[in-house]
Amino acid sequence: MGDLSVRSIPTGSVVALLLAAALGGCEKHRQPPPANILGTYAKNCSIPPANWRKPPANPGDRMWAIIRLDASGHTTWNAQPTRSDILREYLHQFEGPAAALAFVSAPDAKCADVQKARLMMLELAMCRRAGQCVEGDKNLPPPVA
Repeated sequence: MGDLSVRSIPTGSVVALLLAAALGGCEKHRQPPPANILGTYAKNCSIPPANWRKPPANPGDRMWAIIRLDASGHTTWNAQPTRSDILREYLHQFEGPAAALAFVSAPDAKCADVQKARLMMLELAMCRRAGQCVEGDKNLPPPVA
């Protein structure tokens, strides 16, 4: 019989492999296209992720939360100003099968800020599936506190 020695795999490689598997690898729908950091939402910015849709004509029975981004990079959660660390907490507490999340950006918001907000939303499984996350403000219900 031949040599049955076991090769050691560096711990860092194993951790990186497990992390990539946990995050879903390199699936295209998980990350929006790179933003032109010099552009604005209305000009030269990337499009929303493909699985996000425009708000429906009838928002239905879902519990909606609305994230708004202004030109200075400030965000609100259901019309309440919030910091990004608090917004991340709200997002993870809000996620659920009856929830829906909308992202609304000011036309003159910087693409880099738009990209950060989208990526934060894409941390949620609900925003990686089709139907629960939208971009735009047409037909949105009034904010809930």
